[in-house]
Amino acid sequence: MTPEWYARVFNGYDTDPTRHDNIVAIMRAEHPAIHVLVGPVRPGSSDQNGRLRYRIDAPWLNYMNTLVAALDEAAQQRAWAAPDGFAIQAPGRPDAPEFGSTPNPDEPTLDLRRAEWNGAQMGFRVFEDWLDIINAYPTTRGLPAYITSTNTFAPGSEAAPAENYPPGWLTNALEVANREPQIQALCWFVDEFPLDKQWELYSLTDPHGRLAEAAAEFDQLLSASP
Repeated sequence: MTPEWYARVFNGYDTDPTRHDNIVAIMRAEHPAIHVLVGPVRPGSSDQNGRLRYRIDAPWLNYMNTLVAALDEAAQQRAWAAPDGFAIQAPGRPDAPEFGSTPNPDEPTLDLRRAEWNGAQMGFRVFEDWLDIINAYPTTRGLPAYITSTNTFAPGSEAAPAENYPPGWLTNALEVANREPQIQALCWFVDEFPLDKQWELYSLTDPHGRLAEAAAEFDQLLSASP
């Protein structure tokens, strides 16, 4: 799916402004108070690019930049068409080679910019690149962002969270997220999915290996939140 086609389906980009055959129009006609979020782009994915290059030339950032530009163009033509926010992915990389042989719980607080991707963030702080793009356009600037998917597995990693979770990682990720006013949620992916065993090394409800510590930490953070 190209970013232009996504924007066309989402809020009518590149169609007559009087047309209402798009997600935002249909959903708000059904429920005017509903909040419609733009779905996430997977960081580190190079299977598609975007025609509008971001200042950091990486395929997933170019895709996001092209998508947000198209959404913004459509929203400027239709007062009702701006999204209410963005769902974003921010996978952690505590076992990045930069940290040596021991997974680093401080990874969410650190820049992990890779020269091979022109300085793009390759760990949890990819959310900074997402927000920079969102805030570059007038109708999306300042909109809330929801980290709907995070854990300690990132594209190119070899270890699942059950194998590489370092105690304290979630605490640091939440602290970093809470410092950013636009971020409204931090969600672990995935809790449980009983129909498919591929996620059993990610589950906090039925934790394996190091996820026992992650699950306890998650519960402690949840009970401590206001």
